[in-house]
Amino acid sequence: MSLIQLTVIIFSPVLYSELISFSGLFALSVLTALSIFISDRFLQSIKFNWKFFLVAFLFGVTLSTHLITGCVYLVYLLYAFRNNFSRGFIFILFMLVIYAAVTFLANEGYIAVQVSHAHLLGLIPVWVKILLLILTFYIGWIAADFQEGLFSSGVILFLTFIVSLVFKISQIGWSRNEIDFSLAIIAIPFLVLSIKEYKVDRFLGKVLN
Repeated sequence: MSLIQLTVIIFSPVLYSELISFSGLFALSVLTALSIFISDRFLQSIKFNWKFFLVAFLFGVTLSTHLITGCVYLVYLLYAFRNNFSRGFIFILFMLVIYAAVTFLANEGYIAVQVSHAHLLGLIPVWVKILLLILTFYIGWIAADFQEGLFSSGVILFLTFIVSLVFKISQIGWSRNEIDFSLAIIAIPFLVLSIKEYKVDRFLGKVLN
């Protein structure tokens, strides 16, 4: 993490709001971002080794804590596997199996899932969710690099927060006790971690690789 990224996180007022309320969502977003960073290194191999399935297991467990992380994973997986659909299909299938297993164990009371905020998307109409899903597919498919995928994930989460906020205000009015800024908290790590230093040719006016 660069000094700029660390500074942005430290001086973010949303971070201190999370430390006070401790909803667990900031930790969830950091875990999601960390799992993506790990997977970006491990999934470069074309072999189906233990690292491949370990990352899929980690994704499935994280997804079981809150489905909103699925937006982030969808963007990343479309970017990572768009040139290898067979590997992507196997990865997603194994991830969903782990998700189903963890969810089943949680419903049966064998394990406890600490982060569960299904109400975050509860007031958004189905057609809006479908539009957001289509937008997520599109953004994941056109992502040019890893940083762009992280930034796109943060934008999708923040856009979902804005949409959720608008529909919540329209239905229940503006109430400080009812308005939830959790989705804004989730978006911050992805927006911050997407910050990257670029070399720019001042004469040509373009970014250098």
